[in-house]
Amino acid sequence: MTLKVLTFNIFHDYPALRHFEERLAILERALVAEAADLVVLQEAWISRTHGDLVARLVEGLRQCGLAYQQFYAPANGSVGGGGEFEEGSAILSRWPIADAEARELAPEHPIERTWHGYVYQERRIAVRASVIIAGRCRLQVFGTHL
Repeated sequence: MTLKVLTFNIFHDYPALRHFEERLAILERALVAEAADLVVLQEAWISRTHGDLVARLVEGLRQCGLAYQQFYAPANGSVGGGGEFEEGSAILSRWPIADAEARELAPEHPIERTWHGYVYQERRIAVRASVIIAGRCRLQVFGTHL
């Protein structure tokens, strides 16, 4: 059996989020053309103004005839806590995802960033999904954003 795996950094471009609709359409077309079995995404994002990129992408792919299960984990941001934006990593699979998790990388060495006078800590994560291939084989899929 051959599996096609694709990994891609979406580049969220926060806070500007320039041309995000056009970039989402380009990504969707590329994924339809490649019809990858597994897709690992970095800088996947959720924004109060633009929605959940992974959910929108999976729905667009479904409308094109490609059904994916998804796992998303936030790395930075605060949408879950009432904020405006967050970004993280995602794994999309055309096979069932049995379980998945995210782990923070080097939590004892936080990265401090400054943006227009705002100081914040940036986290890096690794994601893992256990995918059941053809109902009989369990494949561990990993992704990182360093």
